[in-house]
Amino acid sequence: DDVQEVCDRIVMMHKGKVVIQRSIEELAQQVEREVEVVIWGGASKMEDSLLDAGLRVRRLGRVMRVTIDDENTIGVILKAAVNCDVQVRELREYEPDLEDIFLLIMDKLGAQVKGTSDLMTEAHTGGEKYA
Repeated sequence: DDVQEVCDRIVMMHKGKVVIQRSIEELAQQVEREVEVVIWGGASKMEDSLLDAGLRVRRLGRVMRVTIDDENTIGVILKAAVNCDVQVRELREYEPDLEDIFLLIMDKLGAQVKGTSDLMTEAHTGGEKYA
């Protein structure tokens, strides 16, 4: 991404006000770690199994994005695949690009920005209250 190659810091605005001013690395750390699982067959059944196990899952066709909660997450994913008779074609760490990071952070901020004056203060003072 061109912006990542030429910029050291990113400023995000919401309704004309600066809400975040961070380095790209700091912004990336604000996003939860996820793995992408590419599967063959039984996507709905596996998604239900992962949700029943308490994992956060977003399914995009045959690709599932699962939030890594702890060191057991990968094992839970593989166990669900075996139990659901699903073939795992690929398992990789999801690395969001700058646009994805922006959308995820702005989505998190969306609910907090509405009527929250101290969010702006925290963003300007470098606090972590918004995350």
